[in-house]
Amino acid sequence: MMYNHFFLINLINENIHYFLIHHLHFHYHQPTFQAKALVPLVRELKEKGIHVCIDSNGGIWNEEVEELFKLTDLVLLDIKEFNPARHQALTGRSNEQTIRTAAW
Repeated sequence: MMYNHFFLINLINENIHYFLIHHLHFHYHQPTFQAKALVPLVRELKEKGIHVCIDSNGGIWNEEVEELFKLTDLVLLDIKEFNPARHQALTGRSNEQTIRTAAW
């Protein structure tokens, strides 16, 4: 189910003390696909003192992803395989961008 950022902020505002929300982890369905939409949400979460973690395979890189990562407290980078040939065989795609993301 997809939620817009206003729904999530309202949910957090209404329940932050009840649930003691201190940390949100975005990981399902490659959150970097949604980087442009996540940036304003993550900004608001940070203003509320909520720790934000993004789980990514590092395969997408653009200005929105870079801004999202700069706002994020922790990026968990899922590198399937460092060896390029084995990564290609395992995933069907190159690991070049993932390695560049790790270097960032």
